[in-house]
Amino acid sequence: MQRWQSRTGVQPSLLMCGDFNSTPNSPLHQLITSGQLNYKGIAAKQVSGQESHGGVYRELPPILLPQCLFINGNCTYASEKKAINAINYELSHCLGVIKSSNEPHTLEEATTMQNNGATVDYIFYSENNRPEGANVSQRIVNLELQGCLSHISAKDIGKIGGIPNVYHSSDHMPVVAQFRVTVK
Repeated sequence: MQRWQSRTGVQPSLLMCGDFNSTPNSPLHQLITSGQLNYKGIAAKQVSGQESHGGVYRELPPILLPQCLFINGNCTYASEKKAINAINYELSHCLGVIKSSNEPHTLEEATTMQNNGATVDYIFYSENNRPEGANVSQRIVNLELQGCLSHISAKDIGKIGGIPNVYHSSDHMPVVAQFRVTVK
């Protein structure tokens, strides 16, 4: 994706869906949506925002991934080991502004009943993929959120006996959004 972006000057629209095991105010959610994270002094169990699970307090090391993977601080493949050593508590990505389909998130909503209810499932997307100075003659594919299914509250999930149950076999509620794709 990075090679295509550097060749065309256009940032592709992005859609990421799934169980990120990360609450809306967590450092991981911040990295995804803002593109940057300074994790110096953050405990490993705080990354997801679900730190109430107990366990040992262990601060994150300066370099998170094994160096043999050659992933640098920009969350991309690095061909040189020195680029990996330069991470030092900073992570970023070049994917542009990424939003969650259910923003703003509220404390009452839940997609799972872990910790008495939490939102950990998301549809992340990038809406505008034309960076300033991009070649205007290029065909651009744009992704636009049209609507989404509201999240249910943890209280309402509790009223039906929690999840999973006879009517809903998963321990996660569905996350649904509708997008429009346009080509300009």
